Amino acid sequence: MSKTNASSLSEIPGFQHFDLGEFVVRAIQNDSTLQPSTKHQYIKAIQNYLATGESLTDPQALT
Repeated sequence: MSKTNASSLSEIPGFQHFDLGEFVVRAIQNDSTLQPSTKHQYIKAIQNYLATGESLTDPQALT
């Protein structure tokens, strides 16, 4: 995404404080098809990954 597009998104109400990590964790928590232990493992993996400073939106970091 270009800087222009990123700055345009920040002007849209709701995008200023959007936390992708929190969104992903909530999606996992709300998935009724996952067992509690699976949810715990997925959330722990996401939190550990984010703790490294990497981004969920960086395709190079996810490979």
